[in-house]
Amino acid sequence: MCNTWRHTQHCARCRTLDTSSILPNSLKTPRHKMTVKPTPQHIISYDTARGLVAAALDAATRAGKDVSVAVVDPSGHLVAFGRSDTAALLSINVAIDKAYTSAVSRIPTHGWQETVATDAPIRDGVPGAIPRLITVGGGQLAYFNGQIIGAIGVSGAHWDGDRALGEEALRSMGLFEEAPRNEV
Repeated sequence: MCNTWRHTQHCARCRTLDTSSILPNSLKTPRHKMTVKPTPQHIISYDTARGLVAAALDAATRAGKDVSVAVVDPSGHLVAFGRSDTAALLSINVAIDKAYTSAVSRIPTHGWQETVATDAPIRDGVPGAIPRLITVGGGQLAYFNGQIIGAIGVSGAHWDGDRALGEEALRSMGLFEEAPRNEV
């Protein structure tokens, strides 16, 4: 082992570094013993997500609307997706981003819509600063036993119709709860 720190950094033959001579005592031994405490979290299953997509598409068919539907997990990653045959192609990404916005912010997109309409600093600063943020209705949270397990995004109808279709799908599977009013 090399004797100097500088030599160890530059010597191609020596790959080890003795940190005892350069680290202060406070960093040599940990002050606190860390313990890992995982928190249990329910995440929407693929089968449940597929069921939500099917329920939303069925509701859209009954309403005569052509939509795209996305379901994401609590961290915003896509779990299931479907669309009507004649849904606008633009609605694909919008549906995914509505679900993403709801999941990662823990606020339905109609909540963002209300906030943006009444809060000028948020209206002027947030939508352009946060990629994928959608501030119109159609993205809603899916709950199981009071815990967020994912979100659904619907796009293709008017935003209010998108919201109604998503809510109907969530209710049909027992995953709907009124979201608490969160301040953005």
